[in-house]
Amino acid sequence: MVPSLGLLLFAAGSSAAGYWTVFGHENDCIASMTLFLLAIAASCAAYIISLRESPGHGNGRNLGRGAIFAALCALTCAGTLYSVRCRTAAQVITDAAHVRCRVDEVTERRYDIRLLMSAQGAHGRARIIATAPSGSGIEPGDMVQISAQVRKIGDGAEDVNGYDLNLLREGIGYRTYLTADNWSTIERRGAGPRWTVRKALESRIAAIFSPGTSDFLKALYFGSSGHLDSRTRQDFKRAGVLHILAASGFNVSVIALLPLTLLGFFMVPRKIITAATIITIAGYMALTDVPVSLLRAVLMATVFSLFFIFDAGRNICNALFITGAIILVLFPHELYSLGFQLSFGATLGIILFFRFYKKLFRGLPGPLADSLALTFSAQLPVIPVIAVSLGELTVAGFLSNIAVIPVTTVIIFSSIGALAVQPLWGHASSALAAATDLLWKLDRSAIGFAASLDLHFSVPPFHPAVLIMLCMLSAPLFPVFRKKIHAIAVLLCGIFLPVALFSLSAGKAREIVFSSPMSAAEIRRQGRSQMITGYIRDRKTAQAVLKEATARYSDRLTLVIPDPDYENITSFSFIARNAPVTECVLGRNVRFSPSTERFFSILEKDGVRITLGEPLQ
Repeated sequence: MVPSLGLLLFAAGSSAAGYWTVFGHENDCIASMTLFLLAIAASCAAYIISLRESPGHGNGRNLGRGAIFAALCALTCAGTLYSVRCRTAAQVITDAAHVRCRVDEVTERRYDIRLLMSAQGAHGRARIIATAPSGSGIEPGDMVQISAQVRKIGDGAEDVNGYDLNLLREGIGYRTYLTADNWSTIERRGAGPRWTVRKALESRIAAIFSPGTSDFLKALYFGSSGHLDSRTRQDFKRAGVLHILAASGFNVSVIALLPLTLLGFFMVPRKIITAATIITIAGYMALTDVPVSLLRAVLMATVFSLFFIFDAGRNICNALFITGAIILVLFPHELYSLGFQLSFGATLGIILFFRFYKKLFRGLPGPLADSLALTFSAQLPVIPVIAVSLGELTVAGFLSNIAVIPVTTVIIFSSIGALAVQPLWGHASSALAAATDLLWKLDRSAIGFAASLDLHFSVPPFHPAVLIMLCMLSAPLFPVFRKKIHAIAVLLCGIFLPVALFSLSAGKAREIVFSSPMSAAEIRRQGRSQMITGYIRDRKTAQAVLKEATARYSDRLTLVIPDPDYENITSFSFIARNAPVTECVLGRNVRFSPSTERFFSILEKDGVRITLGEPLQ
């Protein structure tokens, strides 16, 4: 038991309490009370244990340490509540039809560009999220004039969904959609060195590697799967290796090797090497989209390195919990982020359980034993989070990680080598780039094969089979399973019994109908081919159709849109962005408009065949 656990729980409780006071959701109130009670219990337990471990320090010193910790907890709570208040302050834009904005962040994705902007409102700065067409030329720091309608999120016009609620928690109060003619650049103030270096690196990646490898490397380096096509993203998800695309501790360890190796070769003092490593990984993070998994890894490495520099007691759990508290104080909305929950859950699982699984697989070759131990220890806390939050269970990852992670590691080092030597030795760079392209093809084939095994299931939250699976996977943690053969047998049962259960109970219906007051659609299946057709005019039905269409692996997915009006095209655009569409059939009454143009752009980007004619029966 470490005191920093109480600090993290106080930060989490304060975050939930702060959002409860703003949005009034009962779940936030219950969560905050539960977290505060756990924080008090953890803090008291840690204090009592510290008294037992240091009886000779005297009551005065122990009371002083307790007072300092209490003050830190109070500051953590106050800082978190202040962050919540600042992010959720009232935002009012007086003229929503003509807004002058400053572009704060630009995220380039496969199909469009995501912008975070700020504008002067009636009560301070208002934050706006916008989507713009690819190639718009917008850069961070630009001042733009928007003539598009800027709509307030959660203004009562429609129900606030989970995505909108997360935007409001983050402090984003407005959204808009930019086209080629509803905005203009007023002033260019320069994007700064970060944007310049990143664009130069992206250009070099695109020039050296093939298009598929280039997209993968951009996703891998910068922590954004938005560079990949929907088929690749779905295959990564179904194969249980989507975590590879989330820049995290793996990326940090690779980048940290550069100063460690170079400075270590010249016999530089270890504390100087450690400081240089912190600066290097912080510089790398500045070039990325800063996913929370990477922020966690960089902060955790920094905290642990500071322990070493200042000769403090080094405890990996302390580093993790302090990192979590820092993130929640600065970004309290991350408490509700699935990325935050999965990143910390997987890391905590590795810290706590890795040694038990490593002991179980001790007879295997070292790299294989480490890979299996990492996979099982990381998956144990993550499985219930994914099952409850997403209603999904992926078993393929237990097998695919063994093959995919080593190949991906080689891809990273070979690609870095190709980029590094390109200015000095073009032939060597080309050879390394060709090897990287070949390795990516092998990696992609393995991922596609694992995805096609249909070991990814839709499950109800708290399904008994998921609980049984968790109990069986945790067998090596208990002394009763001292014999390896018994523990391994239980592990295999924990994997394959849920597979058998969900495979037998999976829906075999050839036609699935979706109906609502505004929509009427259906999915037709034949073997591994699927067809989505009908009228989808609301986001809720579109999400239900997408979830069902991606619940099973399909070689061919056809969209049939008999009436391509604005609402229908918008909903099918959402599906096309997130499902591996291979063909699209449009009714002859298609009307060309900005929404239709965006839809065609999505299909063209993924090489989808488009047919204009009578809808299929």
